[in-house]
Order: sequence, then structure tokens, then C-alpha cells
Amino acid sequence: MKRFSRPYAFLCAAMLLIVGAAVGCNKESDVTLPGYTATESVAVRSFKLTADARVMKDLDSVYFSIDLDRGVIYNADSLPKGTKITALKPVISFANTPAEAEIIMTGGSVRTGTVDYKKNSTDTIDFSGDVKLRVKASDNLERTYTLKVNVHRQVPDSIMWTSLASSPLPSRMANPKEQRTVAVADDGALTMVKEADGSYTVAQCSSLANPVWEKKSVSLSFAPNIRSLHYFGGKLVMLDQSGSLCVSEDMGATWAMANCSYESIVGVFTDQLIAISNDGGSRHFTNLDSDFKVLSTADVPMDFPLSDRSNMSAFSTMWAAQPIAILSGGVKADGSLSNAVWGYDGNVWTIISNTPPPALQGASLIPYYMYRKTSTAWVQTEYTAWLLVGGKSADGSLNREVYVSYDNGVSFIKGRSYIQFPAGISPVWGADALVASRPMSANLNSAWSERAPKRRVPMRIQYDVDGSEINWQCPYIYIVGGHEASGALRTDMLRGVLARLTFAPLF
Repeated sequence: MKRFSRPYAFLCAAMLLIVGAAVGCNKESDVTLPGYTATESVAVRSFKLTADARVMKDLDSVYFSIDLDRGVIYNADSLPKGTKITALKPVISFANTPAEAEIIMTGGSVRTGTVDYKKNSTDTIDFSGDVKLRVKASDNLERTYTLKVNVHRQVPDSIMWTSLASSPLPSRMANPKEQRTVAVADDGALTMVKEADGSYTVAQCSSLANPVWEKKSVSLSFAPNIRSLHYFGGKLVMLDQSGSLCVSEDMGATWAMANCSYESIVGVFTDQLIAISNDGGSRHFTNLDSDFKVLSTADVPMDFPLSDRSNMSAFSTMWAAQPIAILSGGVKADGSLSNAVWGYDGNVWTIISNTPPPALQGASLIPYYMYRKTSTAWVQTEYTAWLLVGGKSADGSLNREVYVSYDNGVSFIKGRSYIQFPAGISPVWGADALVASRPMSANLNSAWSERAPKRRVPMRIQYDVDGSEINWQCPYIYIVGGHEASGALRTDMLRGVLARLTFAPLF
């Protein structure tokens, strides 16, 4: 039997995949919960905190769950990191007027002892230690509840970036010269590497979360343009140095010519491969089907970047009949760098940015998720966000800033400090960025994650519950390769994740 006090609506923006509200203190509690038999005479009806702007804005709107079966009252959505919880005033109502109600504090950093809640209901409580609520009814029945005010131990909207020394670039030799990594199947990846001796390696893994690479040396009868590699229609495609389109139907082991040539490959859009052809200086977009038959052509705008663009990524909206693709930066026909973000709706290419990022070549565009406070209530709204990382400026300097767009590329802003790369990670250009799910799990009995009202269910979260275990898929960013300022290819894989997404989800 459970009750929920003061439920509020959980707001979320409906784009792409996963994850909504999160529990910031999962696996952080060592409180042992006794078994209780619920009884109405000593039941707590509601619990909240008194408003106190000195502690936190909208403190009185924080949502608390009341688990009568287990005798636990707690906030599943943790308070921001650093919130002071040593002098909070609880507001408690009961199903029946109790004969006694007292709050017992032990181990607090500021205060310990007992408060008679019936006589001193406005007294402050130190929630930094162990806090119990003892309720006694007139018929002498008694219940003791555990009271917990949870606080994030880290900034939930920070991105944790780490170099994965345990998962280096899957080359056969030291000092590889060039690489290209593409997503294949679900969360797998395929990497093609030009080795130090000029030979080539193709490596594939079924999961970036725990990559076990199957490497094979491949012999090529042509000089490949590795950076043009794409996965399309269950095949690998890339150009050779003369522009001929090459196709592999066995994941890179053998290759055949497709009897057509292009200046560059822009990317994959739904079930079409988009390339740029050059007929005596007249350039055209050419859309191909999976058999490499031409579906449509269109003139390439004068300012469209011809090389070193970011990767092209697509997204869906409720206002468009089909996905929209965007890309950023690159080198234009006159040799200058573009700062524009281009969009494609399946028919027309156009510049969509009005506040573009810096002009960069070889930057990486990453579809991801961010959270912003967009109401006076104590809630965060999920946004599909685009991160722009890496890249090289016209003066040759490398960009180490992370830029963010919350409006599908129309405007980019410099991200806050807590999503930037730490000082120990060097910037690169020409890297590949992939987003892949990593399985996560938590024990509900120890994670302070309890069933919330159905209207709080996030829209895109992927999870399952088996007894007391909850399992979910957490999206991680993987940045592979890229050239450092020295020109050397970075051989360690960089991984990043929004901290909030690693917390066990409410359900």
C-alpha cells in the first residue's frame, strides 16, 4: 500500500529516444528497512517541506513518496548537488490524529535528538543523518518511518568524459595513420584503419559498451578514401582516391566497383545514399537507392561545404512527414570555412542556422539529450540536443569547446562548464562520434527508487523490472579517432555520458 503526496506533472519534449526524470542517489543509501504491516491508524497521509528560498527555490514543490508497506518516506528526484538539508521544516499530515508523533535525529552534522512534532511542528530537522518518524495511535499501535531527503552527489546535468585506455583504436599495429568508424546493426561499430605500414585493417564489434573487436587484415586493389566510408543498406560503401564508388557486401573483406564516380559522400538519409557528383565543375546532389540507381539529382548551392563537413545526422519531428537531416561546417568551393548548419528535408537543402557555431572543419555532430528548467515548478524538461565537438579553425587551431543546440541546429551556444571536456583531454578534428546504449541496472530495495504515479512515466525510457532489479539502456557517446594538434591520430576512445541518465529511472 503506497500513497503519494503532492504529485506534479513531469514535463518532457517528445523527440527521439529515452530517459526522463532520474534518481540521483541510487545505490547510495545504506539504510536497512524493517518489514511493516500497514495500518490506517498510524498512516502518514502526506509529506512535504516548507518553502525556504534560502535553501532552494520551489522547495515546497519537491515530490515525496510515501511507502506505507516498507515505512519509507523519501524524494525519488534528488535535490541539486550542494543543497543544505540540515535545517528543513517538514509538513506532515496523518490519516488519523496520532496520540504521539516525534522525529528522532541521529548522526546529523548539525543536530541530533528528538522533536515532538505534535507540539513543535515548525521546528527544523537535520536530514544529513538518520531520521525516523515515530507515530503512535490512541489504541497504542505504533509505526516508525524512515525519512530521507536525497541530494545529488554530483551535478546531474554534467557530462562525464573519460578516455577509455582499455578500449583503444582497434588497429593491428602501433601508430595507425588514419581511421573511420561507423555504426552498424544495433549498438555495434565497424572501424577501418590504415596501419603504419600502409596496410588496412577492418575491425567489428557487436557492442561499443563492451567492445570485443574482431580484426582482419584486408587487401585492396584500389587506394581508398577511408574517411568516405559509410554503412548503407547492409553494405559498406566508400570512394577510392579517384572518386569511384566501391561496395562491400561482406563487411569489408572484399570490395567491388559500382561503376559510378562521385566527388564525395554526404551521408545516408532514410533509405538513400546522398553523394555529390562533379561534371566539369557543375556539382549535383545525387540520391541513390540500395542498388545504387539514381533516384534524384539537385544542384549543389554555391556555399555548400564540399569537404570536411561534420557527419550528417537525421531526426524526426511531428511537423514533418519524414526525417530532417542536418550537418555543420566544412570547406567551401572557394577554400573558406563554413559556419552554417545545413538542413535537408528529402527535397531541398537550405541553411537553417541563425546563430551558427564557429566555422570549423572536421567537427563532430552528436544527437543527444539535455535537460533544462522551463517552469516555476521544481522539474526539468528533456530536450533532444545536438552537441558539436572538435574541429579545426581557419588558423589551424583546434576547437576544445562543446557547443549545444536545443532547437535542431537553428542556434548553437557554448555549453556550460559542466559539459565541457576536462583539461586532460586534448582536442581533435576529423573524429567519428557514435551514440550507443549501455545496459545499466539497480536494486530497487537499496536504490530508493519506487513506483511513481503513472503520469510521471518518461516517454522514451527503455527498461524492464525483474523482482527488485530494474534494468535500463543508457545512451553513451563514443568519440573515435581524430587528429591532434601534432597531426597524430588519437588511439584511445573517448566516452561521455550525461550523469542524469546513469541514475535509475522512475517508473
